[in-house]
This record gives sequence, structure tokens and C-alpha cells, in this order.
Amino acid sequence: MHFYKIGIALIATAHGVLSAVNDPCSSGNGVCISTSNCKKMGGTYESGLCPNDPEDVKCCKKSSCTVDGKTGVCKFTSDCKGTSLPGVCPGPSDFQCCVSDTDTTTGIGTSCSYQGLTGTCKNVSNCNGFRVKGLCPGPADVQCCLPKNTCMDSGKSGVCIPDDQCDGYNVTGKCPGGKDIKCCIGGGGGTSCSYQGLTGTCKNVSNCNGFRVRGLCPGPADVQCCLPKHSCSDGGKSGQCIPDNQCDGYNVTGKCPGGKDIKCCIGGGGGTTCTYQGLTGTCKNVSNCNGFRVKGLCPGPADVQCCLPKHSCSDGGKSGQCIPTSQCGGRTVTGKCPGGKDIKCCLGGSGGGSTDCMDHHTISSAAVAIAWETKDMGRSNDGTSLYIKVKDAIFPNDPYYQSCDRGVATAVRWSGADDKFPVGDTRKQDSYLSGSSLWTFVGKYDQNYSKLKPGDIVITTPSRRGTNHGHIVLYVGNEAITKRYPNSNAEFVSASYQDRSPGCGDNKSTYVGDGYHIYRYNGSYKGSDYYAYAACTDDSSKCSAKGGKCVNVSSCKGKIYGGLCSSGQSDVQCCVDKNEEIYSKALSFVGSEKWAENKDRQCEKNENVYVMDGEFKCNLFVYEVLLFNNIDIGTPNEAGLNFKLLHPILWYDGKIERPPCAIDWYNKKVEKFRFIGEGEEGLQKRLRGDIITDGKHVAIVSVGKKTISAATERVVENDWGFRGNEARPVRVFRYDN
Repeated sequence: MHFYKIGIALIATAHGVLSAVNDPCSSGNGVCISTSNCKKMGGTYESGLCPNDPEDVKCCKKSSCTVDGKTGVCKFTSDCKGTSLPGVCPGPSDFQCCVSDTDTTTGIGTSCSYQGLTGTCKNVSNCNGFRVKGLCPGPADVQCCLPKNTCMDSGKSGVCIPDDQCDGYNVTGKCPGGKDIKCCIGGGGGTSCSYQGLTGTCKNVSNCNGFRVRGLCPGPADVQCCLPKHSCSDGGKSGQCIPDNQCDGYNVTGKCPGGKDIKCCIGGGGGTTCTYQGLTGTCKNVSNCNGFRVKGLCPGPADVQCCLPKHSCSDGGKSGQCIPTSQCGGRTVTGKCPGGKDIKCCLGGSGGGSTDCMDHHTISSAAVAIAWETKDMGRSNDGTSLYIKVKDAIFPNDPYYQSCDRGVATAVRWSGADDKFPVGDTRKQDSYLSGSSLWTFVGKYDQNYSKLKPGDIVITTPSRRGTNHGHIVLYVGNEAITKRYPNSNAEFVSASYQDRSPGCGDNKSTYVGDGYHIYRYNGSYKGSDYYAYAACTDDSSKCSAKGGKCVNVSSCKGKIYGGLCSSGQSDVQCCVDKNEEIYSKALSFVGSEKWAENKDRQCEKNENVYVMDGEFKCNLFVYEVLLFNNIDIGTPNEAGLNFKLLHPILWYDGKIERPPCAIDWYNKKVEKFRFIGEGEEGLQKRLRGDIITDGKHVAIVSVGKKTISAATERVVENDWGFRGNEARPVRVFRYDN
């Protein structure tokens, strides 16, 4: 019995001795192991620090260890204040190489702070929070790593990060830290999207390195579809594949993947610095310039011009803008502006004569009057001065300018159509339209474009669109827009909530789908309470109706008509340029049979030009339209021998002169007209009143994608020149004032 108890005690004692092996030494960073294992792992041992262990178990220390180029000291993981790395230290698995997290070479482990938050400098691959550059020593991939705190807003969860790193939308007052740390609610960021056969990702606009397309992503307006910019080239010049309306240079077709609107954009000078009258600007496509433009200062095509800032100025309590005197449609004042002697303070109209006095007799004309030339020009501002003036009068104390519902409601009320048309959620507007006797439901907006008429409202609601917001726009037609902005191909006027004020843009295919409905006004334009706000006098309306603009006479290169402008300034008159006169005269002959192939035609302005039955007269029509506008391009050709033999009397009377043929135009042999471009380039740069030809037919450019020409039976306005099946790539020419 005693022997049993002694045996148990000896076993217990032996077990206690063995358990001390692999334990820490009584002092220092060491471990109690056998001397043979210590030597094997490159350590050194010391006696007296493992008193309970056998003779061959001593305190093993390794004062220096290296793992993956990082140097440390071997110690137990529980004692390590840095990072423990296994595999190089003697002893048990929890005795490892302890490497400091602070690396004086790379900066890793250094403390950093941002917007009141404290973080640690880490390699970007090891950061689970959000990162901020420039706050850490060392290489670029070592950045300040800060915690992502969670947050909530209206039942939606988010994370607290800098607002410029958010792919959704930001909410203030929900997060610790400074003013830039906001609650980021997902809002569609990261969602897949597609456009014109290309696939992209929904991102916040500040994080997109490709090109962006609006309206394709859920969430707020600054979450847009971000698509890749593919590289392309043409004629040895490099470019990028982007939508043609985003190009600051010129577009080339057939070079890019994607749909018909994705074209190779050749820089053409876009982005180049330019100077004028002591001011510095940037070469841009005219459609993307929010300042004033000056020709001839940029490389590339004619529509890439020097875009310079419009500085604000004032005189006698009246506000104006600093622009060249030749572009001022009102009164100029010297000594108020930076720049050279030609940069003056323009009061009462600027930028080619666009004054506050605009026609607004219909919904279409009112919408165009208050709109920017392009949608992008309305981005991040409250709108044109006229829009602000009219909206403030109709909706006093209303703080919203960048909003689709405000833009439409302002145009509708100001036109005199409906002074009860509401603002607010599109569901409210949709309900009003469906219940008002003044508005007729036309139908769903689909591929049948013939449903649309100028002045129609096109509207959708969140439920029909399948998103958290609706949209409302006005179809005004290209003709209404080109009366003010001759270079525009747009057909709609629209704005967007917290994104942009009203501007011209889009075409009929833009709003197909997404649950859009069409409503048409069926009432009278008389009797509105709001019609008189910011209204023009009848004289100014007459100038607009004539296709002219009220400008300073010194800047007019066309014909001046007196008494049609209401500025009160004798040097501000109605100017109708030659292109506009050519177009207007040609339009007046649409339907006429005077130039029919089966009729004789005596030229009214030149008695020596007499064209017989059986001769095609497209060139004669162009020639006579130009003569009616006092432009004589000569008669370089003669009638053929058959004409002389069949009509000897006419020959004897000298009626054998012939105007330039279509092939003469095509071969650039017509004086007084300059070549604008060929094919797609020419069509993009066209203005109404230009001459267009394929060498077999010749016509005059009309509005939209139409031309006016003498066909077999009568003068017609149709899509010739835009069909793509012409005899040759069309060429466009313009009268050189």
C-alpha cells in the first residue's frame, strides 16, 4: 500500500519536471530546450535559467532572426508586440521570430491620421479599411489605412468613408471624423450596365476612368455607367472609342467596337492650351464649351475652338459677362474686365446675340429659350440667366433649379399653356397629366417615332421605370433648337435632379423603353397668368421668326434688319446670316414644280440661262436660290451640241450658259464656297444653308437630317444626303462671308 503511494508521487514529480521543457526561461527572451536542439536552430544557451530541468536542458536564446528579409528576435508569440513569423526559431511552435510592425524604411506600422481619425501605415494589399495617399513615408503602395465604421440612413446600411471614394450616395452627419467622412450608401455602385453593345460598371463619376453614360444605373445621378475607352487610330492619328457627343475633336466611324454612336475620337487639338487677348483657355469641341469661343487658335477641325472663361462684371447695378465685343448682343462697357482691349463687359445679351429677349409663344420655343445649347453646359449650375429669371418669377422662393420637373413646368407655364402645371415628384405630374382636360394621352413611347410632335411631354414614374426615381422631358424637335443653336442635332430639352439645369440634348431613340408615356397639350396659349413674365416685345419675336438674332451690328456677317429688336440700343439689330437666308429661300420653294425635269426653266436672275424640258435641274435650283440671296457663283458651263442643234434660236440669243454641275461642286470648283468636310465629318459640321453633293446630285442642307433639292417632279425636303447610299461620300460646302 505504501509502495503504491510512493509510485504515484514519483510519477507526478517526473511529470512536473518534464512540463518545464519548452517553457520560458526565468529571465530574458529564451526558451528551455535541449542544448542539441538549440545548436541545431542556430541559438546559444545559458545555464542557470532553467533550474527545474535536466542537465542537458538549458535556456536557449536567438537574439537575431530573419524571415523574408525582415529582421527580428526570437520570443514567445504572447510577448511579441509586432508580427510573429514561424520557422526560424528553436523550441515550440509559439516561440517565433518577432518582427516590429514599424518599418523605418517603408513606413509600415507608422501611425497616421486623417480628418480626425487615427490609422496605421500599411501596404495597400493588407488594408481592410479605407486608404488615403500621401500620409505615410515610403513607397506609393504604403498608405494610411483607416477603419471603415458602419452607418445607417433611412433603413439602409453603409460605411463611413471619404465622400470621393463612394460609389453610391453620401449622407452627412452619420459618421465620426471630419467633414469629408460621410455615410456611403451603396446606391448601385458596382452593378453591371451596358450601352451600345459595351459592358460597364455602375460607379460614382469621380471614380470612373472610362467614359460615362447617365440613366443606366440605380441610385443617385452621380452613379453612372462607366465603360472602357478603347484605343483607336485613323490616318496615323491615335484616338479613343467614345460616344460621338463626348468627343472634343472629330469622329471617325468603323474603327471601334460597340454601336453606331461609339466612334473613334481623334483629339484634333482638344485639350490643348490656347490664349486670346491675355486670357488662357483650352481647345474644346464647341458643344462642350461653357465659356466664350474663338476660332482659328486651335489645331484640328473647325468645331474645335479656343474655349475661354466668361468672367462676371457689372455696371450701374446691371450684371454682365466679360466677352469679346464682337460677341456681345447688348451694350459694352470698358475697364471692367481682365484681358485685352476687345474683352469688355457685355450687358444685356452675350454669346452671339443670345439675349434675355426670346420667343416663348409655344412650349417648344419657351423650352429652347431657357435651355443651354447642350446638356453638359447645364451641369453643376442653376441654369441660363433667362431660366433663372423666369423660374424665379413663376416659382418664387423655390430653391430647386437642377431638376427635371422644374425645367418642364417652367417652360409649360411661361409659354402660356397651363399655369397650374405642377412641380415635384413625377408621380404627381403624371397623375396631373392623366386627369387634366388640357392634356391628351398619346400613348406609350416606343419605336414609333411618328407619335411625337413638338411640345409633347415624355414622362415616366419610378414604378414604370423600375428604379427609385422617375423622369420628365420635353420633345421640342430639332427645328426649334436650330433656330437658336444652328449646330445642334438635339431634339429634346431636359434637366436632371441635383445634376444639371435645362439643356438641349438627346434624340428620339434615347427614351425608348423605361415606361415613358407621351402627353400632348390640346389647349390655347392665351390667358395664362405667367405668360408675361420676362416676356419679349413683339419686335424681338419678329427677329426670331425671321431666323435672326439680336446682335451688335459690328459682329453681323449677314443681312441686318432694323426695328426688330427691343434692346433700345441703335447698334443692336436683327442679324440674319447668309446661311440662314439660303435655307429660308430654299424652304420657301418646297413643293414648287418650277424646276421639274419635264418643264422648261428660264432663270429669273440671268436671262442667258435657259434649261429645257428633259434636263435635270438640281444644280439650277441651287444656282437660283443663291442668286436670290445676291450670291453669284457664275456660269462656267455651256449647253451641249444637241441643245444648240435642237434650239438654234436660243443658241443665237445666247441662252446657253449653265451653272456649276454637281460634279463641279464635288470637285471644289465653285468660287465663294469653302469645303467643310467629307462623309461623316462633313455631316457632323453641317449647318442649314450649306451646299451638299455627291457629284451626281446637289442640294441645300435643311434642319435635322434633311436637305432641300429639285427632284424629278418638284422641289422636295427629304433625307437625301443622309441615306448612306449616295453615289460618293457626300461633301459639304459653306458660303465664305
